[in-house]
Amino acid sequence: MSETKTMSSTKTTSTEQVRFLTVTAIGIALVYVFTWLINIRLPFAPQGGLIHLGNVPLFIFAILFGKKTGAIAGGVGMGLFDLLSGWTAWAPFTFVIVGCMGFVMGWITEKKQGFQWYVVAMLAACAIKIGGYYLRQLDHTGDIDSGQPASDRNSSCDRSYHHCTVKESSCKTVELRRRFHV
Repeated sequence: MSETKTMSSTKTTSTEQVRFLTVTAIGIALVYVFTWLINIRLPFAPQGGLIHLGNVPLFIFAILFGKKTGAIAGGVGMGLFDLLSGWTAWAPFTFVIVGCMGFVMGWITEKKQGFQWYVVAMLAACAIKIGGYYLRQLDHTGDIDSGQPASDRNSSCDRSYHHCTVKESSCKTVELRRRFHV
């Protein structure tokens, strides 16, 4: 009789794991697709940036399935977008920042239910996103208003790449940023 009980609990645990993996994978896919498909690049942001709808599935999955699913779906989904869309340098930061957003969103809504708590959780998640990217930008440039990364300000690259004190690929990156105003 104890074997039946053990097999039953193992089967339940296995079913829960499959459910968690499936729901989280769907969350990752939806966060990625909503970020990739529906976005507007910001022309006035010094390091680029965009407005997207990737937060919508992130918030929904964090509310419905909790902090762990919210953190993984958000962090991996938006981190994957950064990796595949030319924002590669931002991917590790996006993974951490958006993962924290999903975790906090899920954590608050697991403890408190109701529309007002969902709004509080969304505001907390947005504060994490703004603060996280602000600190990342500040760390990257040394100046939040500067459009030029600190590594580029410390190099002496001209437009022909002939006088460069850093690696030539870095000079090409600087030139591409200048050319495309990124």
